[in-house]
Amino acid sequence: NFPHLFVKTMMISLPSFPAAFVRGGGGSREIVLRSSETDVGFVSSSSRVPLSSRCRLSLVCLRRRGEGERGSAPSLLRRRRGRITSFAVNAGTTPKSTTFDANDRYARTANPFYEANCERYVEKILVKVDENVVMKMKKNSEDGVLSRNDGSATTVAANGALPGGGDGGGDNTTPLKEERWEKIHLSTEDERTKGSMDVSVVKLSDAAFRVKVKLDCPSILNEQDALMHWGMIGQEDEDWKSPKHFVRSVPPNGREPDAQSEESKFLNGRDCFEHVFEFTNGYRGERMAMLIRSEDCETWLRDEGRRSHAILDFGRMAVDARGGGSQQRVAAAPAPNPVAPPPPPQRQEEDHHHRHREEDNNSHEQQQQQHNHNHNQQQSTNSNNGERVFAAVSNWVGDDVELSNNRKDRSSRDRNRWDTSNLPSFAAALVSNDQSASSWRQKLQSVEKLLCENDGNDMEDALAYSTIYLFWISVGAISCVEDGTHYRPNHHAGSAERMFGKIESIEGTDNMSTLAAIRRLHPRLPAFTAEFTQSVPLTRIRDIAHGKGDEHGKCREVRQEIKHTIQNKLHRCAGPEDLVASEKMLQKLTAPGTDYPKAFVDEFEIFYRELKEFFNASGVAERLEKLANQDGGSKSADAANAFLRAKANADYQNASLKSLLETLRLLHESRTEIVRSLESGNIQDMSARQQWRLAEISLEDYAFVLLSRCSNLLGAESEPPKQNYTSEEVSECLNALAVSFDTLHLSSKSEEMQRVAEDARKLAGESASFLGSNDGGLRVNAIAERAKRAAENFCDVLENLFTNRAHQLGPALGIDNYVVDIFTEGQIRASVVFQSAKLAGALSRASRNITGAQGWDCVVQSSEGDIVYPLRRVERLDPNYCRENITEPCILLCDSADGDEEVSTMGPNVMGIILSHALPHLSHLALRARQSAVPLVAVEDGALTETIRSFEGKNVLLRSKPGDVKIELTDAPVSGGASSSAPAVSTASATASTAATISIAADTSYANDPLSFAKLSESTLDFAVSVAGSKSAFCAKLEKLSSDSHSSPFAFSAPTGVAIPFGAMEVAAEEAGKTQYLQERLQILDSNVPEVDLEAARRELFALVENELRPSQEVYQKVLAGMGASANSKAFVRSSANVEDLAGMSAAGLYDSIPNVDLQSYDQFALAVSKVWASLYTARAVASRKAARVSQKDAKMCALVQVALKPECSFVLHTKHPLTESDQDMYAEMALGLGETLASGNVRGTPWRFDIAKATKEVTVKTFSSFGEMYIADDSNSDSSALQMKRVFCDDGNHWLTTDEKRRNDVVGAKLGGLGIYLESTLGNVPQDVEGCLLSDGTLCVVQARPQP
Repeated sequence: NFPHLFVKTMMISLPSFPAAFVRGGGGSREIVLRSSETDVGFVSSSSRVPLSSRCRLSLVCLRRRGEGERGSAPSLLRRRRGRITSFAVNAGTTPKSTTFDANDRYARTANPFYEANCERYVEKILVKVDENVVMKMKKNSEDGVLSRNDGSATTVAANGALPGGGDGGGDNTTPLKEERWEKIHLSTEDERTKGSMDVSVVKLSDAAFRVKVKLDCPSILNEQDALMHWGMIGQEDEDWKSPKHFVRSVPPNGREPDAQSEESKFLNGRDCFEHVFEFTNGYRGERMAMLIRSEDCETWLRDEGRRSHAILDFGRMAVDARGGGSQQRVAAAPAPNPVAPPPPPQRQEEDHHHRHREEDNNSHEQQQQQHNHNHNQQQSTNSNNGERVFAAVSNWVGDDVELSNNRKDRSSRDRNRWDTSNLPSFAAALVSNDQSASSWRQKLQSVEKLLCENDGNDMEDALAYSTIYLFWISVGAISCVEDGTHYRPNHHAGSAERMFGKIESIEGTDNMSTLAAIRRLHPRLPAFTAEFTQSVPLTRIRDIAHGKGDEHGKCREVRQEIKHTIQNKLHRCAGPEDLVASEKMLQKLTAPGTDYPKAFVDEFEIFYRELKEFFNASGVAERLEKLANQDGGSKSADAANAFLRAKANADYQNASLKSLLETLRLLHESRTEIVRSLESGNIQDMSARQQWRLAEISLEDYAFVLLSRCSNLLGAESEPPKQNYTSEEVSECLNALAVSFDTLHLSSKSEEMQRVAEDARKLAGESASFLGSNDGGLRVNAIAERAKRAAENFCDVLENLFTNRAHQLGPALGIDNYVVDIFTEGQIRASVVFQSAKLAGALSRASRNITGAQGWDCVVQSSEGDIVYPLRRVERLDPNYCRENITEPCILLCDSADGDEEVSTMGPNVMGIILSHALPHLSHLALRARQSAVPLVAVEDGALTETIRSFEGKNVLLRSKPGDVKIELTDAPVSGGASSSAPAVSTASATASTAATISIAADTSYANDPLSFAKLSESTLDFAVSVAGSKSAFCAKLEKLSSDSHSSPFAFSAPTGVAIPFGAMEVAAEEAGKTQYLQERLQILDSNVPEVDLEAARRELFALVENELRPSQEVYQKVLAGMGASANSKAFVRSSANVEDLAGMSAAGLYDSIPNVDLQSYDQFALAVSKVWASLYTARAVASRKAARVSQKDAKMCALVQVALKPECSFVLHTKHPLTESDQDMYAEMALGLGETLASGNVRGTPWRFDIAKATKEVTVKTFSSFGEMYIADDSNSDSSALQMKRVFCDDGNHWLTTDEKRRNDVVGAKLGGLGIYLESTLGNVPQDVEGCLLSDGTLCVVQARPQP
């Protein structure tokens, strides 16, 4: 049937085929491999095929001549990859079996499938490499016999059993024992999808195991293919490691999604997997960890029993195929000494779902082996088993790049499509241009035009889309094909040069998103140094194709492949596929057992290094060495050389943590010098600037590798997570964290990252005794919290920059969904921020071990003890969503809260709240939850959060007590019904309630007469409350108390102010002719009308008050008079409603306060007052009053004008401990800047928390501040700064509240504690909620005191 044959070398695994049989007649025999009734390969008697030691056999695959060439039909033959394993030769009558040496020619190859002339190939394989090891087929038995030239024979049994167990350890042919199958039940995390798999493990030799898996999961298999996502783990740990470090081969039908795992497809109807695992250094107890996923990555199955990845324990599960009569446990050999650097960073199950590395060539830098450059050898990248790693081939997701000895048609772009509908302008232009730009040159020029002609509008958009687009081109997701023209690579280089100039013009920005896009765009541009901009660049490949180095003509065949696949293609239409082709050719030239002339291989190695330079794919050492040699004597060159010397030591497997940290330090110094030279203009030549910039970026990529190794040595990636750290390890972890944030700061220009680095380094220098103390542990935790938060913020930047844009651009170009989905995650996980987060997590665990903390925090304790309800996850605490969708009692797991939510409006079914981040205990949200008797727990550890998320939909026990928090699954019955504290009427559309509406009186007779604090304090408290609200009344009283306290031990200050009484807003409405309009909408708010009508009335009311009602000039002048000399100062205009600061209804933070008001501007003053009035009608405020059954028309607002203070730090003090409810202890929280940092909860982090004993004023630190940011008034005097606060960075770690214990005890204990006791006794002997601040001169100021809720 095939008179004219071409051949491809294949590696085929026998178990991949249902049938393996013998055919032929006369004196010849063929072993035929059959799959799906199609003969796909054979070993013929006409071919003498050398075999390797128990591992591989080269076969030939048939195809018709011309198939796969231009214009021909697709091949009818199924191409398979695989390997024959455990093959031995039976010596027949000889007692011993003979195996083949792995050094035999053609014994082992990692080459892809190369086409060759059939006759030449047969000539090659007929070459007798070893006189004793040449095999020939003979007709000897029914099963098929392989014979040696010495007459000895071996049999391949019909059932697939191998002679002597396949390892030369036996003399007789032993049929395979009956397989033993073990079932593993599978489910997704939410248990909505379930399945199972049956697993069989057979031991073929001491180092080889055959694994079969049969998958049963109709919910996946009925719709799409399934894949096995797997890696290797040790005997005790569960850190995934790359299988390629342990086994000789992996299933050939898969891919390598990350540095720790493989993905293999299920075959035979999409439900079967089979492979023989042969351990390179012998089996030493390794286990196989796996997850099963759907092809679209939407469904991930794990071991249902373990609630984690499934584990195949070869030693426990294997049946020994070599006999013995019973199942035998496979013993593991002693572990060998490591021979190569550890694999890149490990990650647990959740981190194996989607993983992609942007710069694999840099991720393997730690494994580079130095070659002698005098012999023109480039630096190679090697895997742990010594095999060379080729990054371009590893990362390639495009069409297969084949080496060919004739020109192939490379014009197909079937994998892509072009749909510009619903795309933003830049993305639409990019897609439209791509349709007409078939080659890489045309695509580069298209991006160049769009970038360089951009006038600055939406530059971030342009940079982000360009980065994504060029990245997908570089890995083959977007096809580049020949365009029919002949343009040498210098045209590509010219386009890159112009783009680089444009990028540099905006690189001075401090915008983190823009910088992130730029840094990821630089490596996607080709180099434009002189050797690539000359008219005929990269000429070495022409000399190689013409025979340079091939003195005896042994390379004629590969030279033809080089000429047609690389040289001609590169010089007429270069593209990233040329780098892939060159790597494949280098694989072929350097494969074990080959004997290509060294001079020829060396020449190709040099060309490959040059080509990598053109594609900017060189490793950090290659790039730095070249630049340092070119620029010798400069500070940048000296710093680079210092780093390279340290790197040489750090690259050893057993490099110490100290050595790694020193290398990181020198790496940062080298980067710093490069950045300084680039920014100062010392490097003038633009091509040199590009190369130094890429060197600096490569250094950052290599920092990832070093930090990964540090993390491993520090146990940051161990499973279970390491908890017990010595003080020395804590110090080393802090140093590693510091250098990781140095690295991030240099790339992002983030001030917070710089401060984290400085604070971590300073804390690392503390004594071992301090780091092991409680205060030391708390300081470590504060740094860890800030680091995690900074890392999360940077990840958010990358998410916002790339995710939506990738999901817009990918489908428009026909990019595979998986490639689109993992793009952003690849950027994150390839970033130093990924390692920083792991180090921060390790420090959090170390801190908890030192302090005894739990990793979660009781913010509001449960008044009913343990509660049991189903867990429901929500993104935010949205009252409307909760009321409408939560119809059964449950515990909410909330991803994020801003600290200002109103718990009472959530409806009757919110029985408890678990918040996925830290929250001040005295924030508005915490106070409202406490008032509503809803227990609230803040989870401060990401791993705990993930565990709790897995409980969604199941009954959870929640215990919320100070120092005793428990969240766990339970079979206990649900606790009772809806919350007794919930309102009887929770929605406006509910049927009429029989509950009476509460009416609250207010005296509006002083509406046009603003009252100074002096006047209010002269009257009775009841009068002041009736005309201006309790807040104004108590503020006036505080001012009087402060003036009386100057000579007492409890001296404090209180700002002066003026109250604009109740009724002033109604007067303004009357003057504007809007009284009836106002009253009608208030009436609607108190009515039982549909929700949509209520919301419409509320919106109209809010807009009326904020936009149209203003206090009169008369009122304004009276306020100025009442403020006296303070009228020239900035002011706060605060709310003082008759429906806040009441017993049982604090309404903390429900109404607005307006900062930074210039009292010399009537417009600012009037607008601020209107905003305070309007806050009476926000959705939260209206819902809160409705929940409390307070009439909307009775709600009145007084605007309280007070002198603005400029605090060093603010505090909230409760004179009765809110968590323990002890009246013998007080509790204080403090933060730098304005009190908004504490009260709102908008700034992530924890404040300084102190317990203060009333009797002794003794201070116990509960936490140190980890905010890193604070609110201050915006004093920039711009139009936009009026009435505004702004967030700025703050240095909590070096503030005296953190570093000076004596001063802290004096201020917090003696002064603040004493003041709390004084105010409690003076204001009715009831516990007080006191808000105030500490000025820079040490003055304590109190701005508010009210009964503690």
